[in-house]
Amino acid sequence: MNAWSCEDCDADPRLLAARGHCGGRFSADLPRVGVDEAGRRCVVGAVVVPIAAGPLREALFHTCPLAEAFGGEGLISSALALWRRSGGEVANLSALFSRPSLAALEAVEVIGAELDQIEARRRALEAS
Repeated sequence: MNAWSCEDCDADPRLLAARGHCGGRFSADLPRVGVDEAGRRCVVGAVVVPIAAGPLREALFHTCPLAEAFGGEGLISSALALWRRSGGEVANLSALFSRPSLAALEAVEVIGAELDQIEARRRALEAS
């Protein structure tokens, strides 16, 4: 089995619906869907990324992690950028995302590095 990709859903509208239309709840007919202790439908990381190891392999996803990372018109990126700019003072990261995915955590790192570079360029311009 291959790792999940957005192209899979683009090619198959039934799969798109089963995966919750990019961020919604999984449907009962999603292949390899399970139910967690709270009765919510989920898939384990090994289903999303078959070659996953460690914590990602056992992580439970209740919505499509690709939609969380890349969807929502940049909502995730905007929220992470705001959080990073505030130095984490606006909200605790876990308040923004109950279970941040690996992609969301990596986005914090990337956005943080970009914001640091922008700030350094701004300071250099002011100093010259």
